[in-house]
Amino acid sequence: GAVRLAPEWAEAWLTCARAALHCAHYDAAERAFETAAKLSPALAPKIAADLADAARLRALADERTLIINGRELTIAQGRADRPSTRAEAAAGGHNGGDGGGGGVG
Repeated sequence: GAVRLAPEWAEAWLTCARAALHCAHYDAAERAFETAAKLSPALAPKIAADLADAARLRALADERTLIINGRELTIAQGRADRPSTRAEAAAGGHNGGDGGGGGVG
């Protein structure tokens, strides 16, 4: 697409990011939003909310809740900067950067 033909065109990256977000490809959306902002710093304030949504949705998608012997166990996979619980993700929090990449809730 346009990103391959004109990789320096920020608007193409922005369109790609929004399409990825719509298709629940949150990692790709986040990377494309970041690329668009780097290519055109004037776009950064306009896409900040979209970028935050992609990060929040990615964190929520990485969580799994299991019921084992009647007890709930929440596992959050991923990087250390990702929220460790759904409550923290919904609140926009983070796990404190402990390097563990998540936690048990």
